[in-house]
Formats: sequence, C-alpha cells, structure tokens
Amino acid sequence: MKHILADGLVTPEERAQLIATLNVLIGGALEHLAGTPRITTLAFDDDVAIEHRERLFCFTGDFAFGPRSICEKAVIARGGSVANVTKKIHYLVIGGLGSAEWKHGSFGTKIEKAMELKQKGLDLKIVPEGAWAMALGATPVHSIYS
Repeated sequence: MKHILADGLVTPEERAQLIATLNVLIGGALEHLAGTPRITTLAFDDDVAIEHRERLFCFTGDFAFGPRSICEKAVIARGGSVANVTKKIHYLVIGGLGSAEWKHGSFGTKIEKAMELKQKGLDLKIVPEGAWAMALGATPVHSIYS
C-alpha cells in the first residue's frame, strides 16, 4: 500500500482499494479465509527465484500490494508481461487477501487451470503475493536503455 501514498495523491481507484483492504482486515475475513480447508491445501511453489524480464505473469485474488492493475504495472516495468493462464505462463501470483469465492470452497478457474497444467508437467510456478512482492525489490525497473 506504500505506493498509494508515495505521490501524495489518492486516486478513486486507490481509495477503493484502501477501503476494500481495510474492510477485509477489520471484518476478520482473513482469519476466516486462513481457516478454510481448501485454501490450506493449495500447494505454493517454495523458494522460487522469481524473474521478471521476459516472463509471463497472471494474477488472481485480491492483493494487499494494491489493485491488480498496479501489480501488473510493476511486472511490466521490470520487463515482464501479463497474460491469462496458458501453457506459456511462467507465474500465477495468488493475492494475499484471497478472494470472496474461496470462502465457499472454490479456488476459481485460474488456479484450477494452473494446477491442471502443472499436473501435465508444465513448469508453471504458483506463488503467494508476499514472495512476488519481495522479488520486486530485487528486480530493477526496466529501462529503455537496458
């Protein structure tokens, strides 16, 4: 959420993201989400070295980092691209705030498709938002002069 305050101006989209995040946190939805059995069975890929340049990312769920559009811009600024889950995707990033549908036992089509592709042998990494956000700091912003 640091990026929202960085420029000293809160846009309507950023304001909506702040309100949504606070509502989730105050409402205790994260504790409920963490206790959902299906969520705990999602196998994240551990200790993944996340690269951005020339890699395809897909995002699903709600993100503490900011709206999905901000997450996508962070990847693009580092030389990566954003796409839906296909055989060409490298990373599926799962939002740390989860998704309302997950409370009802359904991961959603992006996660299901990614897990299906992994079972078929595709080298697709499913990573939590925290691991992805940490990797951003280690990856310089892409320059047209690089």
